Amino acid sequence: MAELCETRWNNLYDSARISTPRTTSSRTAPPWTASTSPSFSSPLLWSRTSAGNAHERIVWADLADAAEEVKACEARVLLLYTGWSRHWNTEVYSTHPFVDADAARRLLDLGVKVLGLDTMSPDKVTADEECADVHHVVLGSGGVIVENLTGLETLVDGGWKRIVVSLLSLSLAGCDGSPIRAVAWEVGA
Repeated sequence: MAELCETRWNNLYDSARISTPRTTSSRTAPPWTASTSPSFSSPLLWSRTSAGNAHERIVWADLADAAEEVKACEARVLLLYTGWSRHWNTEVYSTHPFVDADAARRLLDLGVKVLGLDTMSPDKVTADEECADVHHVVLGSGGVIVENLTGLETLVDGGWKRIVVSLLSLSLAGCDGSPIRAVAWEVGA
C-alpha cells in the first residue's frame, strides 16, 4: 500500500516573468523542455540574502551558504529572497538589490540553470542606465531568469525543506520572455 504524503502548496507569482535564451533549433534548446515553452518542474533551493537595500549588490559571499547546498543537493533552480517584493507597485521598486555578474557565473558553474528573484531584474536598474550583465551571463549560458516573484517568504519562514517548483509559461512566438504561473510545493511534508 502506498503511503500518502501531505503536500504544502504556495503560489509564487504576482506578475512574475520568465526570460529565456532565444533558440533556433532543438539542438540549442534548454535541456529541460522539448517544446518552445520553457515550462518545467524541478527541485529547488531557496536562499535568503542579506542584501536587501536599494541598489545593493548581491556578491558571491552573500551566496556562499546557498552554493554549498546547491552542490550538496545538485539543485538546478535557485530562488533568491531579498524581501523586495514588498515594494511592488511603489516608486522604489526599481531600486532593488541586484546580482553581481561573477556571482551569477559561479552559480551556473555549480549547475544552476534557473535563477529566480523577488525583484524586477537580477541586474542593476537606474534612471540613467539598465545593466544587463547577469542577463547576458545566464541567458548566454542557456539558463533561465525568473523575475518579480512573490510569496518567497512562505518558503523561507515556513521552514520548507524538500521543495519542487513549477514555472508555467505561455508559449509566445518570437518572444524572449513570458508571464508565468510559479507554484512551489513541499514533498514529504
